[in-house]
Amino acid sequence: MSQLSFEFLALTFVAYLIATFLFTAYLRNLSWSFAKLARWFLAFGLLLHLGELFTLLHASGHYFPTNSQTSLLTVTALISAICFFLSFRKSRLILIVILLPMISAALVALYFISDASAATALPSPWLWTHILSILLGEALFCLAAASSIIYLVVESRLKHRQVSKFFARVPALPDIDKFLNELLSVGFALLSLGMLLGFFFAREYWSPGWILDPKVLFCLLTWLVFAFILIFRIVSKSFRGRRSSQATVLGFVLIVFLTWGVDFFFHSQHQNFRIENKNP
Repeated sequence: MSQLSFEFLALTFVAYLIATFLFTAYLRNLSWSFAKLARWFLAFGLLLHLGELFTLLHASGHYFPTNSQTSLLTVTALISAICFFLSFRKSRLILIVILLPMISAALVALYFISDASAATALPSPWLWTHILSILLGEALFCLAAASSIIYLVVESRLKHRQVSKFFARVPALPDIDKFLNELLSVGFALLSLGMLLGFFFAREYWSPGWILDPKVLFCLLTWLVFAFILIFRIVSKSFRGRRSSQATVLGFVLIVFLTWGVDFFFHSQHQNFRIENKNP
Protein backbone atom coordinates (compact mmCIF):
# COMPACT_ATOMS: atom_id res chain seq x y z
CA MET A 1 0.00 0.00 0.00
CA SER A 2 1.30 3.41 -1.00
CA GLN A 3 1.81 6.04 1.65
CA LEU A 4 1.01 9.72 1.47
CA SER A 5 3.98 11.57 0.01
CA PHE A 6 5.59 14.45 1.87
CA GLU A 7 5.77 16.45 -1.38
CA PHE A 8 2.01 16.13 -1.84
CA LEU A 9 1.41 17.17 1.75
CA ALA A 10 3.69 20.21 1.54
CA LEU A 11 2.37 21.51 -1.80
CA THR A 12 -1.29 20.97 -0.93
CA PHE A 13 -0.84 22.46 2.53
CA VAL A 14 0.85 25.58 1.11
CA ALA A 15 -1.75 25.97 -1.67
CA TYR A 16 -4.65 25.76 0.80
CA LEU A 17 -3.05 28.18 3.26
CA ILE A 18 -2.25 30.73 0.52
CA ALA A 19 -5.86 30.46 -0.66
CA THR A 20 -7.02 31.03 2.92
CA PHE A 21 -4.80 34.11 3.25
CA LEU A 22 -6.08 35.58 -0.04
CA PHE A 23 -9.74 34.93 0.78
CA THR A 24 -9.16 36.61 4.14
CA ALA A 25 -7.54 39.55 2.34
CA TYR A 26 -10.64 39.86 0.17
CA LEU A 27 -12.92 39.87 3.21
CA ARG A 28 -10.82 42.63 4.77
CA ASN A 29 -10.34 44.82 1.70
CA LEU A 30 -13.31 43.80 -0.45
CA SER A 31 -11.10 43.60 -3.55
CA TRP A 32 -12.42 40.82 -5.79
CA SER A 33 -8.97 40.29 -7.36
CA PHE A 34 -7.85 38.64 -4.10
CA ALA A 35 -10.74 36.19 -4.29
CA LYS A 36 -10.01 35.35 -7.94
CA LEU A 37 -6.34 34.62 -7.20
CA ALA A 38 -7.36 32.62 -4.12
CA ARG A 39 -9.65 30.46 -6.27
CA TRP A 40 -6.70 29.53 -8.51
CA PHE A 41 -4.64 28.41 -5.53
CA LEU A 42 -7.63 26.49 -4.18
CA ALA A 43 -8.08 24.77 -7.56
CA PHE A 44 -4.37 23.89 -7.65
CA GLY A 45 -4.54 22.41 -4.15
CA LEU A 46 -7.69 20.47 -5.04
CA LEU A 47 -6.02 18.98 -8.14
CA LEU A 48 -3.06 17.87 -6.03
CA HIS A 49 -5.46 16.47 -3.44
CA LEU A 50 -7.44 14.46 -6.00
CA GLY A 51 -4.26 13.31 -7.71
CA GLU A 52 -2.87 11.84 -4.50
CA LEU A 53 -6.23 10.21 -3.72
CA PHE A 54 -6.40 8.51 -7.12
CA THR A 55 -2.76 7.44 -6.78
CA LEU A 56 -3.48 5.73 -3.45
CA LEU A 57 -6.65 4.11 -4.78
CA HIS A 58 -4.80 2.81 -7.83
CA ALA A 59 -2.01 1.42 -5.64
CA SER A 60 -4.58 -0.37 -3.45
CA GLY A 61 -6.16 -2.12 -6.43
CA HIS A 62 -9.55 -0.54 -5.65
CA TYR A 63 -11.14 2.60 -7.00
CA PHE A 64 -13.15 3.22 -3.87
CA PRO A 65 -12.05 4.08 -0.30
CA THR A 66 -11.14 0.81 1.44
CA ASN A 67 -9.32 1.93 4.59
CA SER A 68 -9.09 4.83 7.01
CA GLN A 69 -6.43 6.63 4.99
CA THR A 70 -8.29 6.74 1.67
CA SER A 71 -11.61 7.38 3.45
CA LEU A 72 -10.26 10.44 5.28
CA LEU A 73 -8.52 11.65 2.15
CA THR A 74 -11.85 11.34 0.31
CA VAL A 75 -13.72 13.34 2.98
CA THR A 76 -11.19 16.18 2.89
CA ALA A 77 -11.24 16.15 -0.94
CA LEU A 78 -15.04 16.41 -0.90
CA ILE A 79 -14.87 19.37 1.50
CA SER A 80 -12.19 21.02 -0.64
CA ALA A 81 -14.35 20.55 -3.76
CA ILE A 82 -17.31 22.11 -1.92
CA CYS A 83 -15.05 25.02 -0.98
CA PHE A 84 -14.21 25.54 -4.65
CA PHE A 85 -17.88 25.79 -5.61
CA LEU A 86 -18.58 28.04 -2.62
CA SER A 87 -15.81 30.38 -3.82
CA PHE A 88 -18.16 31.62 -6.57
CA ARG A 89 -20.61 32.90 -3.94
CA LYS A 90 -19.39 35.99 -2.11
CA SER A 91 -21.66 35.40 0.86
CA ARG A 92 -20.08 31.98 1.50
CA LEU A 93 -16.40 32.92 1.35
CA ILE A 94 -16.22 33.19 5.13
CA LEU A 95 -16.95 29.44 5.23
CA ILE A 96 -13.87 28.75 3.14
CA VAL A 97 -11.69 30.73 5.54
CA ILE A 98 -12.84 28.33 8.28
CA LEU A 99 -12.79 25.11 6.25
CA LEU A 100 -9.43 25.30 4.47
CA PRO A 101 -7.32 25.45 7.67
CA MET A 102 -9.39 22.51 8.98
CA ILE A 103 -8.59 20.54 5.81
CA SER A 104 -4.89 21.44 6.07
CA ALA A 105 -4.75 20.31 9.70
CA ALA A 106 -6.56 17.08 8.80
CA LEU A 107 -4.02 16.33 6.04
CA VAL A 108 -1.12 16.80 8.44
CA ALA A 109 -2.77 14.51 10.99
CA LEU A 110 -3.59 12.00 8.25
CA TYR A 111 0.05 11.89 7.14
CA PHE A 112 1.33 11.08 10.63
CA ILE A 113 -1.31 8.86 12.21
CA SER A 114 -3.37 7.10 9.54
CA ASP A 115 -2.89 3.41 8.79
CA ALA A 116 -2.68 2.47 5.13
CA SER A 117 -2.16 -1.25 5.70
CA ALA A 118 -5.71 -2.32 6.44
CA ALA A 119 -7.55 -3.61 3.39
CA THR A 120 -11.20 -4.14 2.65
CA ALA A 121 -12.89 -6.47 0.20
CA LEU A 122 -16.24 -4.95 -0.73
CA PRO A 123 -18.89 -7.53 -1.71
CA SER A 124 -21.36 -5.34 -3.57
CA PRO A 125 -22.19 -1.79 -4.65
CA TRP A 126 -24.56 -1.58 -1.69
CA LEU A 127 -21.64 -1.57 0.71
CA TRP A 128 -19.99 1.10 -1.40
CA THR A 129 -23.19 3.11 -0.92
CA HIS A 130 -22.80 2.67 2.86
CA ILE A 131 -19.29 4.11 2.76
CA LEU A 132 -20.15 6.93 0.35
CA SER A 133 -23.20 7.97 2.39
CA ILE A 134 -21.13 8.13 5.58
CA LEU A 135 -18.38 10.14 3.88
CA LEU A 136 -20.80 12.63 2.34
CA GLY A 137 -22.60 12.99 5.67
CA GLU A 138 -19.31 13.70 7.44
CA ALA A 139 -18.41 16.32 4.81
CA LEU A 140 -21.75 18.10 5.33
CA PHE A 141 -21.38 17.96 9.12
CA CYS A 142 -17.98 19.60 8.71
CA LEU A 143 -19.65 22.43 6.78
CA ALA A 144 -22.31 22.61 9.49
CA ALA A 145 -19.62 22.94 12.17
CA ALA A 146 -17.90 25.70 10.20
CA SER A 147 -21.24 27.51 9.80
CA SER A 148 -21.83 27.13 13.54
CA ILE A 149 -18.45 28.66 14.34
CA ILE A 150 -19.26 31.61 12.06
CA TYR A 151 -22.64 32.05 13.75
CA LEU A 152 -21.11 32.06 17.22
CA VAL A 153 -18.35 34.51 16.24
CA VAL A 154 -20.70 36.91 14.45
CA GLU A 155 -23.24 36.78 17.29
CA SER A 156 -20.52 37.53 19.82
CA ARG A 157 -19.22 40.45 17.71
CA LEU A 158 -22.70 41.90 17.33
CA LYS A 159 -23.36 41.52 21.02
CA HIS A 160 -20.21 43.46 21.88
CA ARG A 161 -20.63 45.88 18.95
CA GLN A 162 -17.32 44.84 17.42
CA VAL A 163 -18.35 44.46 13.77
CA SER A 164 -15.58 45.23 11.25
CA LYS A 165 -15.15 45.19 7.45
CA PHE A 166 -14.20 41.52 7.72
CA PHE A 167 -17.86 40.68 8.38
CA ALA A 168 -19.28 42.92 5.65
CA ARG A 169 -19.92 39.92 3.37
CA VAL A 170 -21.16 37.57 6.09
CA PRO A 171 -24.86 36.62 5.78
CA ALA A 172 -27.31 37.67 8.48
CA LEU A 173 -27.63 35.38 11.51
CA PRO A 174 -31.06 34.00 10.46
CA ASP A 175 -29.61 33.10 7.04
CA ILE A 176 -26.67 31.32 8.64
CA ASP A 177 -29.04 29.41 10.91
CA LYS A 178 -31.24 28.43 7.95
CA PHE A 179 -28.17 27.20 6.02
CA LEU A 180 -27.08 25.27 9.13
CA ASN A 181 -30.48 23.57 9.30
CA GLU A 182 -30.21 22.51 5.65
CA LEU A 183 -26.73 21.06 6.17
CA LEU A 184 -27.80 19.21 9.31
CA SER A 185 -30.91 17.76 7.66
CA VAL A 186 -29.15 16.44 4.56
CA GLY A 187 -26.11 15.25 6.54
CA PHE A 188 -28.35 13.43 9.02
CA ALA A 189 -30.27 11.73 6.19
CA LEU A 190 -27.02 10.53 4.61
CA LEU A 191 -25.65 9.35 7.97
CA SER A 192 -28.89 7.45 8.65
CA LEU A 193 -28.81 5.77 5.23
CA GLY A 194 -25.16 4.82 5.66
CA MET A 195 -25.80 3.39 9.12
CA LEU A 196 -28.78 1.29 7.96
CA LEU A 197 -26.77 -0.21 5.10
CA GLY A 198 -23.81 -0.78 7.42
CA PHE A 199 -25.99 -2.55 9.99
CA PHE A 200 -27.38 -4.83 7.29
CA PHE A 201 -23.92 -5.94 6.15
CA ALA A 202 -22.59 -6.20 9.71
CA ARG A 203 -25.43 -8.57 10.58
CA GLU A 204 -24.70 -10.65 7.48
CA TYR A 205 -20.92 -10.89 7.68
CA TRP A 206 -19.79 -10.15 11.23
CA SER A 207 -20.06 -12.10 14.46
CA PRO A 208 -23.29 -11.80 16.54
CA GLY A 209 -21.68 -9.24 18.85
CA TRP A 210 -21.13 -6.67 16.08
CA ILE A 211 -23.46 -4.16 17.77
CA LEU A 212 -20.85 -3.78 20.58
CA ASP A 213 -18.08 -2.83 18.14
CA PRO A 214 -16.62 0.52 19.37
CA LYS A 215 -17.08 2.22 16.01
CA VAL A 216 -20.71 1.08 15.81
CA LEU A 217 -21.40 2.37 19.34
CA PHE A 218 -19.81 5.76 18.70
CA CYS A 219 -21.64 5.98 15.38
CA LEU A 220 -24.93 5.40 17.23
CA LEU A 221 -23.95 8.07 19.77
CA THR A 222 -23.17 10.54 16.98
CA TRP A 223 -26.49 9.75 15.28
CA LEU A 224 -28.35 10.37 18.55
CA VAL A 225 -26.60 13.72 19.10
CA PHE A 226 -27.60 15.03 15.66
CA ALA A 227 -31.08 13.54 15.99
CA PHE A 228 -31.58 15.48 19.24
CA ILE A 229 -30.25 18.67 17.60
CA LEU A 230 -32.76 18.41 14.76
CA ILE A 231 -35.64 17.47 17.08
CA PHE A 232 -34.94 20.34 19.48
CA ARG A 233 -34.66 22.75 16.55
CA ILE A 234 -38.22 21.75 15.58
CA VAL A 235 -39.85 21.75 19.02
CA SER A 236 -38.02 24.70 20.60
CA LYS A 237 -37.33 28.02 18.88
CA SER A 238 -34.98 28.98 21.70
CA PHE A 239 -32.70 26.08 20.77
CA ARG A 240 -32.07 27.49 17.30
CA GLY A 241 -29.19 29.85 16.75
CA ARG A 242 -26.50 29.88 19.43
CA ARG A 243 -27.48 26.69 21.30
CA SER A 244 -27.91 24.76 18.08
CA SER A 245 -24.52 25.98 16.84
CA GLN A 246 -22.81 24.95 20.07
CA ALA A 247 -24.38 21.48 19.90
CA THR A 248 -23.35 21.12 16.25
CA VAL A 249 -19.71 21.85 17.08
CA LEU A 250 -19.89 19.22 19.83
CA GLY A 251 -21.41 16.76 17.37
CA PHE A 252 -18.60 17.39 14.90
CA VAL A 253 -16.02 16.74 17.63
CA LEU A 254 -17.69 13.34 18.06
CA ILE A 255 -17.39 12.74 14.31
CA VAL A 256 -13.68 13.55 14.39
CA PHE A 257 -13.22 11.10 17.26
CA LEU A 258 -15.33 8.51 15.44
CA THR A 259 -13.21 8.88 12.31
CA TRP A 260 -9.76 8.96 13.94
CA GLY A 261 -9.90 8.30 17.66
CA VAL A 262 -11.84 5.02 17.73
CA ASP A 263 -9.32 3.22 15.54
CA PHE A 264 -6.48 4.75 17.56
CA PHE A 265 -7.74 3.93 21.07
CA PHE A 266 -9.91 0.85 20.47
CA HIS A 267 -9.87 -2.30 18.39
CA SER A 268 -12.65 -2.22 15.81
CA GLN A 269 -13.64 -4.72 13.15
CA HIS A 270 -13.53 -1.80 10.71
CA GLN A 271 -9.73 -1.79 11.00
CA ASN A 272 -9.26 -5.16 9.30
CA PHE A 273 -12.57 -5.64 7.58
CA ARG A 274 -12.43 -8.32 4.90
CA ILE A 275 -15.41 -10.39 3.83
CA GLU A 276 -15.83 -13.00 1.19
CA ASN A 277 -18.62 -13.40 -1.33
CA LYS A 278 -21.06 -15.97 -0.01
CA ASN A 279 -22.00 -17.18 -3.47
CA PRO A 280 -20.35 -20.51 -4.43
